[in-house]
Amino acid sequence: MKRVITTVIIAGTLLAGITSAATIDGIFSGNAAATNTYDLTTLGAVDWVYWDETGATSLPGDPTNEKSGGSLISDMYGVGTSSSVRGPSSRAVFPTMSFRFTDGTATLSGIVTNSVGMFNTTSNVESNGVGLVIDLPTTNTYQVTIFVAGYGGVAGRFTASLSGAADYDNTDFQDVAGGNNDSAFYTLFVTADAAGDDLAIEFIQVSTNSNYEIVIINGVAVSLAPPAYLEGNFSGNASATGIYSLTALGSEDWVYWHTGSSGGTPSNDKLGGSLISDAFIVGTGTGMSRPSTSLYNTTLDFTYTEGASPASGTVSKPSGVYNTEPNLVGEGVGLTINLPTDDTYIVSVFVAGYNGEGKFTAYLPGAPQYVNTEFLDGAVPSFDKDSAVYTLTATPRTAGDDLTVEFVLNKDTAAYDYLILVGAAVRLAPPGGTVIVVY
Repeated sequence: MKRVITTVIIAGTLLAGITSAATIDGIFSGNAAATNTYDLTTLGAVDWVYWDETGATSLPGDPTNEKSGGSLISDMYGVGTSSSVRGPSSRAVFPTMSFRFTDGTATLSGIVTNSVGMFNTTSNVESNGVGLVIDLPTTNTYQVTIFVAGYGGVAGRFTASLSGAADYDNTDFQDVAGGNNDSAFYTLFVTADAAGDDLAIEFIQVSTNSNYEIVIINGVAVSLAPPAYLEGNFSGNASATGIYSLTALGSEDWVYWHTGSSGGTPSNDKLGGSLISDAFIVGTGTGMSRPSTSLYNTTLDFTYTEGASPASGTVSKPSGVYNTEPNLVGEGVGLTINLPTDDTYIVSVFVAGYNGEGKFTAYLPGAPQYVNTEFLDGAVPSFDKDSAVYTLTATPRTAGDDLTVEFVLNKDTAAYDYLILVGAAVRLAPPGGTVIVVY
């Protein structure tokens, strides 16, 4: 039987002044197809369990099978008005996912088709459900996969809690099949403050109707998370004659902002590109603007082909886009870049400023932030806005993670000062240590 781990929560007053490194990031993966079979040995290199027991009354919450030598995942227990759990009385109705494994305990290897899981013995009660606890033995980042299901048209709420971290709370689950129990899974990336901290999982129902409603946990797998990587380089102020090829720098996607349009939507982007978001406001500003004439524009040029509209051309001194709330530290603009695979990407972000000192920050889940405060508009009293380029090398730990970039005012100079996003480009990194510099 799996050991049950008791979670200890320290009173908030005792934590005052302590900086927490604990984090929880989560992804809801929607309803799983009936044909999906998940490899617990791969997903659960550290530990895994599954529940596949039938019975009309309360059953022990220990798993049917678990990883040989694994001890991190507790028995399942009831949450709400009943603390007991059970499986279905028969296999006439079952969840839609299956498991395979090669390092089990009760059964060494095999495939479990439509593992039925366990649910609270008191059904059709809002806030009733099931829970478990996972011990995190180190302060490394873990990837935790929790397989769930539901019956009777139930809506489910999934919550993950860890001392020192904001809860992950998701209400996207909905059983819609009406026959077989619709299945889904949650992927969590979790880092504890201290070795031995416990991750508490609850999956409860948030709807009731005349049907026999239940929420189910079928299995859990724990591995060390794949590494995420982020580093950056500040290229200093670009000269007025600098010409950058967006086509070369942005083989995956590129955008730029210029006069003749407004708001955060780029003036042009790569045809078919969808990785780079519109610019958004950072701070308390209420709008974004662009200088109306080239007199106030930046000190670099772009050339491109494969544009959406126009298809090709050269943009001299693009205006960029900025937060209309000037002179306030922390005010600026940002964007996100979706990284669709777990390959390494090179992201170029072109910035400028007027009388401003800038702080550039890049965030990627699972990686240390890149922060740089070297930017300074040194062209004053000229109207030209000194430009610079930040080059980021980013590897997401999960395909589809977003790289978020913010460029904000770092010092109020008592003049009219603000920071500008001019353009961005993203390409796959060259293989095997090859270095390619493109202008």
